[in-house]
Amino acid sequence: TSVTVGVLYRPPSGNINEALNELSDLLNELPNKTYIMGDFNINLLDQNSTTVQLYEEIIFGKGYFPLISTPTHEKPGCKPSCIDNIITNNVDNVIMSGTLNDRIGHHAPVPVLCVDTTA
Repeated sequence: TSVTVGVLYRPPSGNINEALNELSDLLNELPNKTYIMGDFNINLLDQNSTTVQLYEEIIFGKGYFPLISTPTHEKPGCKPSCIDNIITNNVDNVIMSGTLNDRIGHHAPVPVLCVDTTA
Protein backbone atom coordinates (compact mmCIF):
# COMPACT_ATOMS: atom_id res chain seq x y z
CA THR A 1 0.00 0.00 0.00
CA SER A 2 1.17 3.53 -0.65
CA VAL A 3 1.95 6.29 1.82
CA THR A 4 1.71 10.00 1.05
CA VAL A 5 4.38 12.24 2.59
CA GLY A 6 4.46 16.02 2.32
CA VAL A 7 6.45 18.92 3.68
CA LEU A 8 4.92 22.22 4.68
CA TYR A 9 6.45 25.57 5.68
CA ARG A 10 4.45 28.56 6.86
CA PRO A 11 6.54 31.72 7.25
CA PRO A 12 5.94 33.44 10.60
CA SER A 13 4.97 36.60 8.72
CA GLY A 14 2.45 34.75 6.53
CA ASN A 15 -1.30 35.30 6.74
CA ILE A 16 -2.47 32.73 9.29
CA ASN A 17 -6.13 32.67 8.17
CA GLU A 18 -5.12 32.07 4.56
CA ALA A 19 -2.68 29.34 5.65
CA LEU A 20 -5.35 27.59 7.73
CA ASN A 21 -7.85 27.73 4.85
CA GLU A 22 -5.26 26.27 2.47
CA LEU A 23 -4.37 23.55 4.98
CA SER A 24 -8.04 22.66 5.37
CA ASP A 25 -8.48 22.42 1.60
CA LEU A 26 -5.32 20.32 1.28
CA LEU A 27 -6.37 17.86 4.00
CA ASN A 28 -9.71 17.36 2.19
CA GLU A 29 -7.85 16.14 -0.90
CA LEU A 30 -5.29 13.81 0.67
CA PRO A 31 -5.74 10.02 0.92
CA ASN A 32 -5.47 7.77 3.95
CA LYS A 33 -1.93 7.04 5.17
CA THR A 34 -0.73 10.63 4.84
CA TYR A 35 2.05 12.30 6.83
CA ILE A 36 2.67 16.05 6.58
CA MET A 37 5.70 17.43 8.34
CA GLY A 38 7.30 20.80 8.63
CA ASP A 39 7.53 24.15 10.34
CA PHE A 40 3.92 25.23 10.77
CA ASN A 41 4.90 28.24 12.93
CA ILE A 42 1.88 27.57 15.14
CA ASN A 43 2.96 27.04 18.75
CA LEU A 44 0.96 24.05 20.01
CA LEU A 45 2.23 24.72 23.54
CA ASP A 46 0.12 27.92 23.65
CA GLN A 47 -3.27 26.37 24.41
CA ASN A 48 -4.83 29.82 25.02
CA SER A 49 -4.15 30.87 21.42
CA THR A 50 -7.17 31.13 19.12
CA THR A 51 -4.82 30.22 16.25
CA VAL A 52 -3.93 26.94 17.96
CA GLN A 53 -7.61 26.26 18.62
CA LEU A 54 -8.51 26.88 14.96
CA TYR A 55 -5.59 24.74 13.76
CA GLU A 56 -6.62 21.88 16.04
CA GLU A 57 -10.27 22.15 14.98
CA ILE A 58 -9.18 21.81 11.35
CA ILE A 59 -6.79 18.91 11.72
CA PHE A 60 -8.83 16.93 14.26
CA GLY A 61 -12.01 17.57 12.26
CA LYS A 62 -10.37 16.01 9.21
CA GLY A 63 -9.04 12.98 11.09
CA TYR A 64 -5.43 14.15 11.49
CA PHE A 65 -3.40 14.18 14.68
CA PRO A 66 -0.17 15.97 15.61
CA LEU A 67 2.61 13.58 16.62
CA ILE A 68 4.82 16.09 18.44
CA SER A 69 3.82 17.69 21.75
CA THR A 70 7.16 18.83 23.18
CA PRO A 71 9.28 21.91 22.38
CA THR A 72 10.84 21.83 18.92
CA HIS A 73 12.17 25.37 18.77
CA GLU A 74 14.38 26.94 21.41
CA LYS A 75 16.04 30.29 20.89
CA PRO A 76 17.97 32.30 23.49
CA GLY A 77 15.71 34.91 25.05
CA CYS A 78 12.50 33.23 23.86
CA LYS A 79 10.15 30.69 25.40
CA PRO A 80 10.47 27.17 23.97
CA SER A 81 7.74 26.43 21.42
CA CYS A 82 6.30 23.50 19.49
CA ILE A 83 6.12 24.92 15.95
CA ASP A 84 7.59 21.97 14.03
CA ASN A 85 5.33 18.97 13.71
CA ILE A 86 4.18 15.90 11.87
CA ILE A 87 0.46 15.42 11.36
CA THR A 88 -1.06 12.18 10.16
CA ASN A 89 -4.34 10.44 9.53
CA ASN A 90 -2.57 7.10 10.08
CA VAL A 91 -1.76 7.30 13.79
CA ASP A 92 -2.43 3.59 14.40
CA ASN A 93 0.72 2.69 12.45
CA VAL A 94 3.00 5.08 14.37
CA ILE A 95 5.47 3.25 16.62
CA MET A 96 7.46 6.26 17.81
CA SER A 97 7.64 10.02 17.29
CA GLY A 98 9.35 12.82 19.18
CA THR A 99 12.21 15.27 19.14
CA LEU A 100 15.95 14.68 19.08
CA ASN A 101 18.34 16.61 21.30
CA ASP A 102 20.67 17.48 18.42
CA ARG A 103 19.55 20.85 17.12
CA ILE A 104 19.74 22.13 13.58
CA GLY A 105 19.92 25.83 14.29
CA HIS A 106 17.16 26.57 16.78
CA HIS A 107 14.98 23.68 15.58
CA ALA A 108 14.99 20.09 16.88
CA PRO A 109 14.66 17.25 14.37
CA VAL A 110 11.26 15.53 14.61
CA PRO A 111 11.40 11.87 13.56
CA VAL A 112 8.56 9.39 13.17
CA LEU A 113 8.80 5.61 12.89
CA CYS A 114 5.86 3.71 11.38
CA VAL A 115 4.99 0.14 10.57
CA ASP A 116 2.89 -1.17 7.70
CA THR A 117 0.26 -3.43 9.27
CA THR A 118 -1.16 -4.51 5.90
CA ALA A 119 1.86 -6.63 4.93
